[in-house]
Amino acid sequence: MKQRMFRFGEWTVDVAGNALSQGDVRIPLEPRAMDVLRYLCRHPGAVIPAEEILQACWGTAELGDNPIHKAIAQLRRALGDSSTEPRYIETVRKRGYRALADVVEEEEQAGIWQDGSPFRGLEAFEENHAAIFFGRMQATTRLRETVLDQVENGCAMALVLGPSGSGKTSLVRAGLLPQLTGGDGPVALSCLLHMDCADLGGGDLFGALAAVLVDAERDGVYLFDGSSAEALAGRLRSDPASVALRLGAVDSPVRIAVFVDRLEAIFRAPNTTAEDRARFIGVLDLLATHQVLVMLACRNDFYPELIALPELMALKARGGHFDLEPPDGADIAQMIRLPARAAGLTFEVDHTTGAALDDVLCDEARGVRMRCLCCSIA
Repeated sequence: MKQRMFRFGEWTVDVAGNALSQGDVRIPLEPRAMDVLRYLCRHPGAVIPAEEILQACWGTAELGDNPIHKAIAQLRRALGDSSTEPRYIETVRKRGYRALADVVEEEEQAGIWQDGSPFRGLEAFEENHAAIFFGRMQATTRLRETVLDQVENGCAMALVLGPSGSGKTSLVRAGLLPQLTGGDGPVALSCLLHMDCADLGGGDLFGALAAVLVDAERDGVYLFDGSSAEALAGRLRSDPASVALRLGAVDSPVRIAVFVDRLEAIFRAPNTTAEDRARFIGVLDLLATHQVLVMLACRNDFYPELIALPELMALKARGGHFDLEPPDGADIAQMIRLPARAAGLTFEVDHTTGAALDDVLCDEARGVRMRCLCCSIA
C-alpha cells in the first residue's frame, strides 16, 4: 500500500504523518503501530497470523506476541474500538487478527492488472509481470543493493543462487530489472537482453551469446546493425574487448543488461569443454567491467563447479553472490493475496465455517514450507 493516506471505516489514516484523523480529531500513532495497521488494511477481511505480522513489520518472527499485543492495544484505543465487540480490528483466537472496517484507498491499486490470470503457476514472471510480482520485496531490495555495490566497484556482475524452482528467474526479471529500468541513477537500463543456457542444445556458448547481443541497442540505435550473429560470435571468440567497448558507455549510467539464466546448463552442455566455459565466463566478466550489467542465475547445487571458475570465485570475494532464501510466512501471504487484489479479484468465503479461501491457501502453504524445512534439517 504505497499511498500516503487511506480511509479505514470512519477514520482517515495519514501514513506519512503516523496519525488517524476524524473531523477535527487527530490522534498520533507510534510508527510500528502504523505499520501493523497498514499491513492489516492491506488484506481487509483476512485473518493475519501473528507470525506474519511480526515478519512483515518487525523483520523477524522471533520476538513473541507481546509487541503485536501492544500495537493492537494502541490501535484500538486510537480507533475507539473494543476487543469484545470489535468494529475495526478483531482478534481471532489462536489464528491472528482481522481488519473489519471498509478500506478505501485514495490511490486505488485494485484492478490494475487486466491481462489474464495474475497467477503464473509454474511459469516464471517476466518484466511485463512486475505489476503482479509480490512476496519478494526484501529479496529484491537486497539484490538491488548487491548489484549497485558491484557497479560502484567497477564490475557490474551479480550471481543469484538458489534451489531449482526457488524463483531466481522471477526475482531478476520481474523484481530487479524493472526497478533498474529508466531513472537517473548509476544504473538506468534501457535495453534488457536474456540468454537461457538451457536452450543451448548442441550450439556453442559464443554463438548463443552473440544471438542475444546482436539485438543490443542504445538510444534506439542498434549497436551491431548490419552484423550477423555468426560474425558477432567470431568477434566474441577472437576480439571480445572490441565487443565490450561497443556495448559499454564510459562516464554514463549502465544502460544495457544481459541476464544469463540457468547457468548450470553450461556444465552439462554437449560439446562444451572446460576451456569453453572458462572463456565464456571471462567474456561476461569483461562485459561487466565495461558498464554492461551481467546478471547470472544458477542452481546452488552446482556451486562446486562455479567456484572452480576464477572470475566467479573473485565475484564471491567481492560480495557478488546472492543466495535466495525460501519465502517466509509474510512473503507467502503476499504471493497469494496481492496478485488477486491487483487484478480486482476476491477470494470466496465458506459460509458454513467462515473461512476465506486465501486464509486456507496461506495456512496450507505455510504448512508445506515448515514440512520442507523440517525435512531439510532432518
